[in-house]
Amino acid sequence: MLDRGADVNFVELGRPTGSNGHTVLHAAMIAGYVDIVHLLLDHNECLPDKTDWYSQSPFCYACALGRLEIVRLLLETGKVKIDGRLTVDPEFYRSSYRTMTLLVYACIEGHFAVVQYLLQEGQSRLVNEEILGRAIQCDCNAAVNFLLSIGTLQITTCSPVSKALCNGRTAIAKSILTYMCNAKLFVNRDDRPLKNCMQLARERGWDEVLDAI
Repeated sequence: MLDRGADVNFVELGRPTGSNGHTVLHAAMIAGYVDIVHLLLDHNECLPDKTDWYSQSPFCYACALGRLEIVRLLLETGKVKIDGRLTVDPEFYRSSYRTMTLLVYACIEGHFAVVQYLLQEGQSRLVNEEILGRAIQCDCNAAVNFLLSIGTLQITTCSPVSKALCNGRTAIAKSILTYMCNAKLFVNRDDRPLKNCMQLARERGWDEVLDAI
């Protein structure tokens, strides 16, 4: 059909129920048809970063759905924005956030292979207390543990620990505190954050954390 002049960037017209302005590339990506995605991207006139009515590109959805092979194909075109944001339902994610970076969203959804790839492609600067806080607030234990396992997360306050406890996530709080101790993120034993953490560890009976400190 493309050889006969079909529009490679065809978009659904109008707004009937179920219509959302997806291009052919959107549809192929969401369905997971890697071969068709490859075929479309090989077409000179294909616009891989074209967005739907919700300002979401195929790359946004590929990250959100954990389709690593398609994520790679799209990035290799050099025509997509890696630092896009995805609109989310705040009620579904139990948070006040209405948009998330693709890295955060993929992490919370448990698509860690995609996260690793995005980190390799220059998104490592986004691994910070903010993404950790969002993972905690969304109650994503696996995401928190994954972020800690990367080993480059810089935690400068006890805020993530406090946030975890306020949300009833005792195990997460313990994991973060242990990470802070093992990574020697405290400058000296007189640091207020360290004192707060030591007090917390004593109150909770976390002897192994105290030993690490």
